[in-house]
Amino acid sequence: MYRKAMSNNLSSIYPFADPAVCNSKTGIVKDLFHWLPEPNDPSVFLMAAITNNSGRFANESATNFNSGAGLTMEAAYNAAVGEAIERYSSAFINEEELVLSSYRDLKENAVHPDKFAYYHEKQYVTPKFPFKKLNLDTVVNWVKGYSLIQNKHVYIPAANVFLPYFHKNDEELIWHSVSTGLSCAKSKEEAILKGIFEVIERDCFSILWFNKLSMPKINIESDKVISELFEQYFETPNCKFHLIDMTMDVKVPTVLGILEDLSGGTLIAAATRLNLKDAVIKTLIELSQGRISWKRDFVEGVQDEFKEDYSDIRDFHSRVRLFTNKNMKEHIEFAYQFNNIVNINQAYPEYGNSHKTQLSITLEILKRQGYDVIIYDLTTNDVKKRGYHVIRVVIPGFTEITNDHVIPRAGGTRIYEVPKKINLKDTVMNFEELNPIPHPFP
Repeated sequence: MYRKAMSNNLSSIYPFADPAVCNSKTGIVKDLFHWLPEPNDPSVFLMAAITNNSGRFANESATNFNSGAGLTMEAAYNAAVGEAIERYSSAFINEEELVLSSYRDLKENAVHPDKFAYYHEKQYVTPKFPFKKLNLDTVVNWVKGYSLIQNKHVYIPAANVFLPYFHKNDEELIWHSVSTGLSCAKSKEEAILKGIFEVIERDCFSILWFNKLSMPKINIESDKVISELFEQYFETPNCKFHLIDMTMDVKVPTVLGILEDLSGGTLIAAATRLNLKDAVIKTLIELSQGRISWKRDFVEGVQDEFKEDYSDIRDFHSRVRLFTNKNMKEHIEFAYQFNNIVNINQAYPEYGNSHKTQLSITLEILKRQGYDVIIYDLTTNDVKKRGYHVIRVVIPGFTEITNDHVIPRAGGTRIYEVPKKINLKDTVMNFEELNPIPHPFP
């Protein structure tokens, strides 16, 4: 159930809304609506922001429906509108900034093609495989990003930056980008930090799922604040929450949340934050958002028929629908079968809330592991005037989440090497051994 705003100036209904951003005639966001939770729903606020069509002066946004959740309506608004702004900004491409070249011929600093985690060698030799391998001689468009580790400009493929990105006729198709690493915030430091966290989160989940890793469960009752928040906002009748510490070798706390409807389907969410407590709260909010917006489907199940080989699972939406089927529960139970328990206040150091400080610490953690962090500022002039920053974060080598099950993003060495590195597996898996079941990540 939801209540919809019906006004040109949406701030007349939602006082915290910026009228320059949220206006049905001239704003980036043309409409807002919020869900009204039912008595047996989590007690969180959920809001959606519908964008105006920007196709006349940019690529049309990848989606015009953007949602967010929070413990207050204003927090939900900020999440939804922030997502709308990042999708709007990421569709603008300044053609003059594109440099068509191979890596070998590029006369500037650029990330080496081997650093990118695209697809496995065995995928590239599959008949009719749509993507070309990025090597020293592959011709693509590059854009100038900035390395926060090396403190210098460095070129990265445009296909890793913009969303959507439609490759040009004179370049090879190497990749279809998704939203991982896109971030919007009121400060540049916060936008970068959120982008980094999302890249780490998706990398951790991909490694866990491909390898069917069982990892330590998080004890919600080990922290008084979290326990009280859970009881007040999140606890849901006939549902069981599983929280898992899926932090890998890069020791930035990352949480996987699994919400199991005891008589229906299963949904998941995840979050990365420098403080484990923050990651737990964010994960619970995301799970609650899924529960409210997909409630009927998860209770009753979607009646779709899916192919036995899952070859019709081609996007994130179909993945969620697949796991409304309670028979899919057996394919996710591995994640919470580990007996080890993590207590929230004992697992990781606690850091202050300054975005600048947290960014510095996070960059140092990644640097020690040998990873670069490259940013590209996507902020458009109109967005900048409203006080927002939109950033794309790229961490070469980190695994991107798979959207199309037929073409899994399985090229990164981290998928194969990290589980053995952190002693969760005795051997390194090969491509054929990866989990064949589609993940349920929304």
